[in-house]
Amino acid sequence: MDERLWVEVDAIPGRCFPIGNAHTHRGRMQAWSEDLGRNISFSKHQVTDASELARAWIDGFLAGNGPEASAMFGPGIWDAPDEDPRWQRYYDALAAFRKTGNWAPQPWRKLTPFPPNTAPMRDLWTVRGDEVWTWDVEAEEWALATSHPVVWGTFLNDSVCERRKHHDLSVVTPVHLVCDECGWTTESLR
Repeated sequence: MDERLWVEVDAIPGRCFPIGNAHTHRGRMQAWSEDLGRNISFSKHQVTDASELARAWIDGFLAGNGPEASAMFGPGIWDAPDEDPRWQRYYDALAAFRKTGNWAPQPWRKLTPFPPNTAPMRDLWTVRGDEVWTWDVEAEEWALATSHPVVWGTFLNDSVCERRKHHDLSVVTPVHLVCDECGWTTESLR
């Protein structure tokens, strides 16, 4: 343990000494707490004070722990030209990650289509990376939303679901769960 490498973490007594990756969530670090006599996990935004050496260590850790662009936009991003606006959104998300230690965008994932004639006749949507995707009933496929509603995580801004902080989900297919209130769609574990 290097005594020059110390942090003070919100709600943890005394100094803690960073030792590596917490292996819990992207950007989480592990430190030894002498006062508690055990390891703790923390994020950069929880640091209330730190030595200069520890601040440099944290910045280096986060620089090496940032996700690549495909985590946000899928493997197709590597073929996108430099002027594609997704690149700037990725750089902005990466800068926020390095500042706070929190990766905000949802993971990019394959979206499973609804089997023919099984999608409810309503506005269905999901989040993929930092994009909203909607179910196109006529084409029977997921499509990038042309008008981008404001979302916070999995909640539409100022919706009943956001106010109560949960969705009322119904099983629509063996794979798809849909919120009865706002149409947010997620996939069950198979």
